[in-house]
Amino acid sequence: MVPKAKSRALSKKTANANHCKHEELTSGPSTHALKAGYRHHTNSQVMIAASGSRKRKAADGAEVILEAFPSTLGLPDDDITFDPKYPTQSKHAWMKIPERNPLTTRRSVIYVAEPAKIDDSVRFMKDWSRPIIRGKAIPKSKSQEPIDMESLVAYLKAFYHGLEVRVLPVALTFSAWEGEPTPNSGKTVPADPSDIDKIRSVGLSTGDELIRIRVRETPWRDESSAHNYFPYQYQLDLNDMTDVALSLLPSDAYALLLTAEHDLYESIDDDFCCGRAWGASRVAIVSSARYHPVLDDLHGVDFAHVWPASHCTEYVDGMSYVDIDESMLDVRTQNTIKKRVKTSDAINKSADVLASPLERAVRAHQLTRSPTASDLRSAFLLRFCRTASHELGHCFGLDHCMYRACAMQSTSSVAEDMRQPPYLCPVCEAKVAWAVLTKTSHSQDSSKPASKGRGKRKVDEVAPDWDEKELRWKKDRLMAMKDFCEGHGSGFSGLAAWSAGILELMGGTIC
Repeated sequence: MVPKAKSRALSKKTANANHCKHEELTSGPSTHALKAGYRHHTNSQVMIAASGSRKRKAADGAEVILEAFPSTLGLPDDDITFDPKYPTQSKHAWMKIPERNPLTTRRSVIYVAEPAKIDDSVRFMKDWSRPIIRGKAIPKSKSQEPIDMESLVAYLKAFYHGLEVRVLPVALTFSAWEGEPTPNSGKTVPADPSDIDKIRSVGLSTGDELIRIRVRETPWRDESSAHNYFPYQYQLDLNDMTDVALSLLPSDAYALLLTAEHDLYESIDDDFCCGRAWGASRVAIVSSARYHPVLDDLHGVDFAHVWPASHCTEYVDGMSYVDIDESMLDVRTQNTIKKRVKTSDAINKSADVLASPLERAVRAHQLTRSPTASDLRSAFLLRFCRTASHELGHCFGLDHCMYRACAMQSTSSVAEDMRQPPYLCPVCEAKVAWAVLTKTSHSQDSSKPASKGRGKRKVDEVAPDWDEKELRWKKDRLMAMKDFCEGHGSGFSGLAAWSAGILELMGGTIC
């Protein structure tokens, strides 16, 4: 993820965000997105994209479920507004990807590698994960929250329900790279990197080999800068970290997620990168450095309007501030603009049956209007889990989603990231369901087209009991997500409420 050079200031309408009651929610795209050329996909289009065939009919009740999934917002500087015509990836298109890795009995485990430890030869790296904002170092208690690996693994087990997720049994350790300066024995490491020779590389040991990780010193941090994207003294080269991930990939791995606590960069043009995946190579990397809530102001994150409250109509309109002549739009787009729901009554009532999944999620989110330290830790974990599930989604062959608000959306900033949901839209969920439920015992996936000159299975050829199996998997997955979220604090309360709402809508229907 590469942020824009500056973030957009909140309008006067959103200045008092902490006092916003989210009385009206929007399920359509913003006027800014519409002006940029984005068009909301109809329920019929989403159903066809999710089923993989125009021939299959939607089950009774499917329309109600599809209606519960709001459109992507597309606020100013959001990635989707820079390329609103980005190609969609239907289930049919996804199944035809030649490079898509099949899930087999031989390769079916998702491995998660813990962040590397730091040995004494490079103990100065401990300060590299401690942010400095406007010349002041942030206390460790607020800025160096460790990644909760047990919870991360449990979340991914629920998100990719039916697959085994394990911690990689390899201890990674940062150490000195040959020829690079090291701290003098018995002396305190200077906090200011200018007091020692500049570091160009460190080594990352896998136990079998030491791999060079290039580092770069970040630009001077201007104390007066309102848009300071470099709170860390040094960043690690993402490409070198990828070499480490590739060297660790077990033979039974479907994918490997390498976690990091240091800030990363991918190219000289990047400010930073929170995560990246190489789907065909089955590896992904995610850094937690930018997700600490203490950095929210730096990234322009409005904590009161992170998902699900990002669908607050007042907030969306205030951020968009685009005058648009609705009379010049087609009827479909005019109807999309009108997809707004009064939530004040539903939010104030105790009967969940009266509230939509989005309304339930917002009601749960409102309980953290004044977040405690525990709330912030939970929010930090959710942010990391969401990006981890997104990057692993690319290992499944999922492209960035254009259909609805979805965990697989692309993003251009941390602020945009926080506005996006942690759930999968119906199209992306259908792809994961197919991948998990059609796992084979062969090296060649039966759902994947065969090589040129050989027969291939048609996308719309499904087993007679497929709909039943898919529905059961979706319900079990939602229940697993709900159970996880209910035990992991307020940061996950919105997702727990959303999952419960979708489960109730599903009943005996298939989406």
